[in-house]
Amino acid sequence: MGRQHSSEHDLLCPRLWSRFLKRHFKCADLDDLNAQLPLRIEDGEKFCFGIEPIPLPERVRPRLFERAYELGRNPDGNYVLELDDENSRFNLFTRVSQRVPCSEPWLLKDLRPYMLDEVPAIDWSFFILPRLLAALDVMLVHAGPLDGWEKVDPDGVSQAEQVSFEGLVEAAVPQCLALLFSVAHIATWYQPPRHPEAPSNFIRAAYDAVDQFSASLYRRGFDDATLIGEPLCRLLRSAVADIHLWGARTMPSEGKLGPMLGRRLILLPNSDSLRVPLQQLHSHGTYGFEMFFASARDDRRFNFTHDELESAARELLEASSRVRDRLISQAEALFI
Repeated sequence: MGRQHSSEHDLLCPRLWSRFLKRHFKCADLDDLNAQLPLRIEDGEKFCFGIEPIPLPERVRPRLFERAYELGRNPDGNYVLELDDENSRFNLFTRVSQRVPCSEPWLLKDLRPYMLDEVPAIDWSFFILPRLLAALDVMLVHAGPLDGWEKVDPDGVSQAEQVSFEGLVEAAVPQCLALLFSVAHIATWYQPPRHPEAPSNFIRAAYDAVDQFSASLYRRGFDDATLIGEPLCRLLRSAVADIHLWGARTMPSEGKLGPMLGRRLILLPNSDSLRVPLQQLHSHGTYGFEMFFASARDDRRFNFTHDELESAARELLEASSRVRDRLISQAEALFI
């Protein structure tokens, strides 16, 4: 568990962040970023790159983004002098994230704890998982409905898992990568590697996502893609290996448990309409007693016909394919 890569990742993450901004805005150099993004955010501002706020003249532009791009200095700290007040300092990362929300994940803050010398406490994965699901606007099929779905349509479940993995891996953005790391950690924590139902599928998907993420930097035209991508790939693959080997040994700091994952990872659009077929399949699975007691309290129907269950399974399978397509299209929209 003794990797000594913390100093390396401290440099790589700011460099990646600054390169994302340069690529996202198709800048010829960093001067265009320096001209606008460090300026104070005024009430009513409607940010438009190169137009609003009015860019600073070239002669007075600070060389702030060079620090992250060339030196790997972390922009996430209150140590940058305000341009109009030498007695005031601000957080460059926070200010940029307010104007360019899509840039925030590219500092890899969610992934950094996995890249340190030891696997983070399981609390970290419990904490980031719901936030990542919300950011991607998807929901996870938990153990109850997943069990019922597998009884009704095991082939459909396999297809839904495959397209969910494809969406997360092919999108190749930090949020998808971090989601896979968190579920791999949680699944390993519940089912250690020597357990007969150990989550090798989660681990394999995390490795695939790391490789695709690294390769995507070159495909998407990032500066120094190989120089950044290769060490990131090495660090992140090492982190996946540590999750696999040591993830089951991490402990929750407050004794709190997170979500009970099923043996498969299936994502669906975050839609209230899908909660009905999920409830129907939940009632049919091993965990159906939960639905039985719920139905006793609120008169919810508990027994469903075979046709109704098959219809519910088909609805969820179709919805899972929409998640894949949406994740990939949203990712590519960052680089058009």
